[in-house]
Amino acid sequence: MSKGGDGWKDAEGRRVRLMALRRDKGADAPCWICGKPIDYAAKPGTTPDSWEPDHYLVRSRFPQYACDLGNLRPSHKRCNRARSAKASIDPVGDASGSWRRG
Repeated sequence: MSKGGDGWKDAEGRRVRLMALRRDKGADAPCWICGKPIDYAAKPGTTPDSWEPDHYLVRSRFPQYACDLGNLRPSHKRCNRARSAKASIDPVGDASGSWRRG
């Protein structure tokens, strides 16, 4: 990891991105955000529908997981950029009636 960084822009980050691309392309994985197919024929990150790795646990809050392959999800460039550094989009579920009433 680079001094003061999370390693994402270093050789380790490039290695992990390549591993994620191979994994996702090999599985023809859809975008985990919108569920639609990803254009794996396009160079990564070059078109709105091209593949771009999305950090499930965002880098700004969890830099220790920036280069963790298990933290990367397949996404469209547009979906990843729209989500930005927002928290995970997975729903937690509905609060029970007793919780809502206090």
